[in-house]
Amino acid sequence: MAILGLQLGCGSFALVMAMASAYVSDCTSEKQRAVQIGRIHGAMFIGISVGPLLSSWLSTVGGRRGSLLVFYMCLTMRTISLAYLRLVPESLPRETLSFRQLVGTFLRTKPVERPTTTLLSEHCKRMSPFSWIDRLVPLAYPNSISLRSNVILLLAINIVVYGGVLGSMDVLILYPQMLYKWGNVENNLFMSLVNAFRAAVSTLALPVMVKTFRNDVHSTTSYPEYTRTPVGAQPLDRALIRTAVLLELAGYVGYAVAPNGIVFTLCGALAAFGGIGLATTEAALTKHINSERIGELMGGLGFLQALMRIVAPTVVNLVYAATVEVMPQIAFLGIAMLLGFGALLTLFLKVSV
Repeated sequence: MAILGLQLGCGSFALVMAMASAYVSDCTSEKQRAVQIGRIHGAMFIGISVGPLLSSWLSTVGGRRGSLLVFYMCLTMRTISLAYLRLVPESLPRETLSFRQLVGTFLRTKPVERPTTTLLSEHCKRMSPFSWIDRLVPLAYPNSISLRSNVILLLAINIVVYGGVLGSMDVLILYPQMLYKWGNVENNLFMSLVNAFRAAVSTLALPVMVKTFRNDVHSTTSYPEYTRTPVGAQPLDRALIRTAVLLELAGYVGYAVAPNGIVFTLCGALAAFGGIGLATTEAALTKHINSERIGELMGGLGFLQALMRIVAPTVVNLVYAATVEVMPQIAFLGIAMLLGFGALLTLFLKVSV
């Protein structure tokens, strides 16, 4: 049951993050979108940094039932989150059909009888990545080829950065234990500091950078136009993504060569700037499609990120296990090479398409 609960929790996490990004995209203008999505990511990193400390404290003061208190705390937070959703207004325009009207329309519609083989083939076709891209960026769009290439590049960059963050989590605990003789206290403090840096970068540094380099960041619209033509990524988006990936790359190279724990922690602060890349790529992706497809886009991105939650830690941990006695830094250098590939992809991003 515990394993099932963890799996359900991971699935709901990916779904919540995808839907939160889609909701923010519905409610904000394109010029504000990166900042607002960055705040969503910042809230996530705050939870990741505070959660382990709070769990450790509950386990310590709770005695034998300390572990149960952690699960009760998680259950309470989930319940509060579900209750809070009742207060969140609908992101779509007011003239959109209500849920009751949609259900009534669905019940009055007679299903079309189709052979089972036809339904199966249609479902398989819809699940194809090519069909997904066709729905997101139809060929009828002006400059559809450039828009499609940008969507694929931004998805790849986002997955590279996301995979680097997730793949290194276990190694960031094991490596300093071996090299710097850290204990659980030092490890928990380090992970909390790194995620606090990521939260600060996403919620504070990103708005400052956008405000500094874009003068009209404060222009707002309550509801974006749902029939507009996608405008594509802007020069500032590309610059922010490239800078974030390069800074994170430098952080992982620093992990590999850090002579002591202090420098290792400072490298974690440098790598935290990758959070800007995650938020900006998601915001830039929404500028390449119509607003009515943002939910589908974020759902697909959430699926890809969920796959990376499985693949990235497995690959990095296997590499670390195979090289720990020879050269344990290879895991960090491998992630740095992957981030270098992501930085290279930014050279092919086209702006204002």
